Amino acid sequence: MADEDKKADQIHFRNRCISCNRSINADYTKSNEDASKAQEAVNKAQADADTAKANLLAAQSDLTAKENSLNQARTDYENATNDVTTKQADVNAAQATLDALSDSNGLDKAKADLATAQTELQTAQQNQTNAESALTTANTAYETAKQAKATAESNLTKAQNDLTTAQTKLDEAKTYEQTAKDSLNTAKADQQKNEDEIKALETKITTAQGEVDKAQKDYDNALNVYNSTLTPLEHKK
Repeated sequence: MADEDKKADQIHFRNRCISCNRSINADYTKSNEDASKAQEAVNKAQADADTAKANLLAAQSDLTAKENSLNQARTDYENATNDVTTKQADVNAAQATLDALSDSNGLDKAKADLATAQTELQTAQQNQTNAESALTTANTAYETAKQAKATAESNLTKAQNDLTTAQTKLDEAKTYEQTAKDSLNTAKADQQKNEDEIKALETKITTAQGEVDKAQKDYDNALNVYNSTLTPLEHKK
């Protein structure tokens, strides 16, 4: 009876293990799915971070190009301004020469020189105006590129923060997944141990029952032999 009771207890435990294992297996399945989703989130965050980094490099390259263009435009404007100053000095000198002359031949030449100097001054002034416009355009492009770089830096920082957050969640999901897996393996091991114990008890019970049956048979045979040796009078007793 003790073995029968033990078997009943083990069977009851097995039924509880089956129910428990279903719950543990469901937890493991969910943790595995969560870990997969977390990995996908990390992959996306990494891709976004890579894109943001590439955009920042492109923005930096564009800013450098725009800065070079701005510096060149500034140099061109300064040169044009200096040229205007020079040409204005030439006009002033030609005017002074013209004002000082009284000879008709010299006067005609001075007038021609003044006209030439004035034409060159007008050309220089137009060049200065064009250079100033180019400088304004280059400065606007530089400021736009600088803002684009700042935006790219901000986007990269956000992408890196998102990646860090996603990686943290992935680590947590993997830890939970491993815990669930360990719990599942432990539960399976316990269930297998329980099954082995049930089988051992069944074998023991079967063996014991066989021994009981054999003992009963031996007893019956011995009783029959004994009865066969009795006289009718002894049977009546």
